[in-house]
Amino acid sequence: MRIAPPDSLRFDYRGPFGRSGAAVVVGDGVIWSEPEEDVGQLIPVAPLFWAALGVVRQPPSGAAVFGRETATQTIWQYVSGGDTLSYVVTGEPPYRLQAEMRSFDAVVGLVELEYNDSTHVPVEATMSFPQSASIILLSVENLETVTSFDPDTWKRPQD
Repeated sequence: MRIAPPDSLRFDYRGPFGRSGAAVVVGDGVIWSEPEEDVGQLIPVAPLFWAALGVVRQPPSGAAVFGRETATQTIWQYVSGGDTLSYVVTGEPPYRLQAEMRSFDAVVGLVELEYNDSTHVPVEATMSFPQSASIILLSVENLETVTSFDPDTWKRPQD
C-alpha cells in the first residue's frame, strides 16, 4: 500500500482462492480498481478502510457531528441522511481506534485498529462486515517514508 497524505492511496492485494487486484482511492472515492466490480464494494466502505489505516476522514458536507471527550477516550459521530459513522480513540495504552459504520439501523462494518504504544504508528487492524460475515486483517510489516512516488504508481495496471 502506498499512501500520499492527506487523502490518496494505491493498494494491491492478494486474497484467498486466487483473488487479487489493485485500486487507487482518493478521499472516499475510487478512481479505478482491478477487477472493475470491486469498485462497488469499495466506495460504500471507504471511510472504514481509511480508519483501518489510522486516518479519520472529515465529515461529509451537511453532516451532524456529535462528540465527547473523557479522561481516556475521544468519541465522535457523523450522521448524514441514514448513514452514521462513529469513532472511539483511546488516549492511553493500549492505543486503539474503533470505528463503526451504520446505514439506517444496520451495521455495515466495524474497524478495530491497534497502534504501537511508543510511536503511535498503526500496527494491525481488523475490518469486519457482519452482513457478509467477512473479515479483513491488515498488518503493518514495514513503514517507509518517501518524498514522492513514481507517477506510474497511480496508473491502472496493463493487461
